[in-house]
Amino acid sequence: MVDGTEKPKRAPSAYNIYVKEHLPKWIAAHPDRPRTDGMGAVAALWADAPENPKRGQPVVKRAPKAKKEKEPKEPKEKKAAAKPKPKAAPKSKAASKSKSKKEESEDEDEAEEDEDDEKENENELQSSDD
Repeated sequence: MVDGTEKPKRAPSAYNIYVKEHLPKWIAAHPDRPRTDGMGAVAALWADAPENPKRGQPVVKRAPKAKKEKEPKEPKEKKAAAKPKPKAAPKSKAASKSKSKKEESEDEDEAEEDEDDEKENENELQSSDD
């Protein structure tokens, strides 16, 4: 419906007509069986039906489509790590004493970085005023 007009429906195939005619008969004869069983039974009848234009010919099985090989994706580069959020203050003195030496040195490094950032900001402000 690209140009505003509807495309005409395709005419039903011989198989469609056969199923439409024979499936209701099969369902009426087997009311306790599911409809899917009826479709299978009617399809089996179609193989030898006189309406089948390919009757008596061997069934041609299609080869499965070749799958496209996907190239492995390259791993994404990690972004520069943002400054870690400050840790919550310890609740008790015992908790603060239990910090490892590594954690203490990390805390000191963060404090020094913060001081350096503040000094840089002050210097920039002073240079922009001049």
